[in-house]
Amino acid sequence: MERLLVHHGHNDIVNANYNIQLAFTVNPISAQRNWWGSDNPNDFVQKFNLHELVVFDPWDSTPNTPYSPQSNPFVLAMQLMFEEQYLQAIPLFHQVLADSVLSTEDHASINSLLICYDKTDNLTYYRDFILDQLENELPEKLEQWYKDCLALINRSKGLFGEAITYYQMDRWRISISLQ
Repeated sequence: MERLLVHHGHNDIVNANYNIQLAFTVNPISAQRNWWGSDNPNDFVQKFNLHELVVFDPWDSTPNTPYSPQSNPFVLAMQLMFEEQYLQAIPLFHQVLADSVLSTEDHASINSLLICYDKTDNLTYYRDFILDQLENELPEKLEQWYKDCLALINRSKGLFGEAITYYQMDRWRISISLQ
């Protein structure tokens, strides 16, 4: 769970040597909305060994910024799922999917809903939901995430023919894209 809170910022990250020590990456990391020990970037940017790879703006101007994960439906849904409160997590994951913003939280929500519906013995409902979603025009990534999940549900429910057809189509799609 801590990883999710770091992802959303509002952490106090202060130490004498380096606040962020990067290695083996050429991609910038997102580290916005954190307290770095000062409200002046000149005081803390020097503590990043590769400051050009740390996206820290905006940052918190005071330590211990009040932050409640309950203000973020995805974070709350993940907490509920980890506490095995699947029925309470389900509507929050659906809220993330309904916000019209495509993000990695959507991908995680689709996969987490698979777990929640499986644990509540309601995969048929989730399968129908996904089939309904696929009737709509969706961004390509979102459509692919739903189809991947649908194949897992089909396999889990013993609908092997449908799952195999999907996997064969997916292999064909990948081979076409590699040409």
